Amino acid sequence: MVNKKQLKKINMKQVFLGIIGVLVLLVIILAYLLFMAPTEEEKSQREVQKTIEQVSGLMVLPVEEPTLATIEDKEQLSEQRFFEGAEDGDKLLIYPESAKAILYRPSIDKIINVGPLVFENTDANGAVSPAVEEEPISQEIEEEKENNDVIVPDDTDNNDSE
Repeated sequence: MVNKKQLKKINMKQVFLGIIGVLVLLVIILAYLLFMAPTEEEKSQREVQKTIEQVSGLMVLPVEEPTLATIEDKEQLSEQRFFEGAEDGDKLLIYPESAKAILYRPSIDKIINVGPLVFENTDANGAVSPAVEEEPISQEIEEEKENNDVIVPDDTDNNDSE
């Protein structure tokens, strides 16, 4: 039979092994969190790449690294024509070298707007920041939208009349 002294020794041994097991498990979890989990920068880069892949399926994109912004409060942008129709959660790709901005809605996989950038805004330090141009890209296109007219090229210079 097992006496009380041996029973106490067995219980202490099990408690000690249990504590060691929990500590090893905590060290493994901590190591994963420190070395294996993606950093905020890696998460951000993945989000940019995912958005580029989605938008590139809808249009040809400039060959440069864009800046990505997520619309969090559409009311703050309501006075800018470019952002008419924008919703919270929309993505804004800004291509500074190509001077192009693309507003994309991932929830429906659609491009909401594309427009040129103008570099006019300066902050207190004199740094230039991009702004989406408010003017229409082409007056002709704007008039076509308003009138629902189709623009047909003038074909009066036909060389077949010789």
